[in-house]
Amino acid sequence: MHGDEFDQVTRYHRWVAILGDVSYNLLVRINSWLSWIRRSLGVPGYWSLAGYAKRKVKHAVSFIFDFEESVARAARDRGVDGVICGHIHCAVIKQIDGIDYVNCGDWVDSCTAVVEHLDGRLEIIHHLPAPGPAAGDLPVQANHASR
Repeated sequence: MHGDEFDQVTRYHRWVAILGDVSYNLLVRINSWLSWIRRSLGVPGYWSLAGYAKRKVKHAVSFIFDFEESVARAARDRGVDGVICGHIHCAVIKQIDGIDYVNCGDWVDSCTAVVEHLDGRLEIIHHLPAPGPAAGDLPVQANHASR
């Protein structure tokens, strides 16, 4: 599932969601300038201003936990063992009260995705740019596995 139906802000406080969306888009634009500056200075790696801002917002932490709990509760109510969702862009694989909760993150700020191995294991992968200015293909680095 996408998960937007569990987001209390987008469902009941539309103006906050719109303000957040406008702010996020502004940060993404600023980030393109910062990325250009970082590349010009030879600073390796990728860094997201929008991702950094989202991680630093104190209220976002409690929102994430409320979201995760709501999704897990809905999965339990529907009689399923687990759920894979997105929406809040916070990649994680964990158990919440006996429910497998998986959030794939996003491919823009955190550069994360979830893959399933042939043996059924789920894993979060992080897409990291290769070091150096002449990098061609971008490698994928696996950082977390669980199930």
